Amino acid sequence: MSRSYRGDLLNSSAVRHLLRLAPQPFAHPNGIPVALRKKRLENLPVSTHEDAKAILQRKYFGYEQPDFTIPLLGFVGRITL
Repeated sequence: MSRSYRGDLLNSSAVRHLLRLAPQPFAHPNGIPVALRKKRLENLPVSTHEDAKAILQRKYFGYEQPDFTIPLLGFVGRITL
């Protein structure tokens, strides 16, 4: 979790009393290193949306042939109580 989220949890979460039992609650910055990410994206062997979708379906879902009728969704966020 991020440092700011750790602060939120320690100060206003319903389970803050449990979290404060830890002598040193830790957090790790989870931001995206933008420059490194852009460099990695430039080196991908894709030129279209379909190329990217085919790679994801093969790598994470075991497809031999991509199925472009299936939607792929991504989520970046936090889970809250």
